[in-house]
Amino acid sequence: MRDKKYNKKIGIFLLVVFCFVVLYFCSIHTYMSYESSIDGALSADIAGIHIAIDGKDILSKDLKDGVTLDTINWNVSHTRDGKVAPGAVGNVTFTLDPKDSDVAFMYTFTINEKQSGLEKLLKFNNFSSDNGNLTKTGENEYTGLVTLDDINNGKVINITMGFEFSDEDIEGSDFDDSNLDDYFSIDFKAIQYNG
Repeated sequence: MRDKKYNKKIGIFLLVVFCFVVLYFCSIHTYMSYESSIDGALSADIAGIHIAIDGKDILSKDLKDGVTLDTINWNVSHTRDGKVAPGAVGNVTFTLDPKDSDVAFMYTFTINEKQSGLEKLLKFNNFSSDNGNLTKTGENEYTGLVTLDDINNGKVINITMGFEFSDEDIEGSDFDDSNLDDYFSIDFKAIQYNG
């Protein structure tokens, strides 16, 4: 009887060992098969914003100091050409070209006045775009939108800044020796628009 119990125990032990060996070999082949079917190479083109202001790529390394806009077109009938006097109004027009942009984006212009108080020769009085979506969002801050349709259709946006020579105490002054950036600087920011 003792031999039967002993044989039964050995039989159960061998069956358990056999089951572990079978499971071990099955798991090795299953893992290897799974591992060999995975391809980890992924690639994607990342969308970007590419903008030119007056034909100059703003991301270019050559534009460390930014884009200079220094010609005011004066609409004045009471002075000679090249001269400006109190009451004259003028504007600066430039283009915003989204050329190779891949996404719609929102852009913001912030006008920083460099004059103050009685020294103020020029007064900034408006900002507009020909696509009509430039909105005043803060004091001297204007925000617009370039849609994907605008980009796909090659739309170039014309933006106009209006000025007034408003100091009544100064006689005719020659602006040939001064640049617009002596009076104003403009910060430009663009972010992807998800709307």
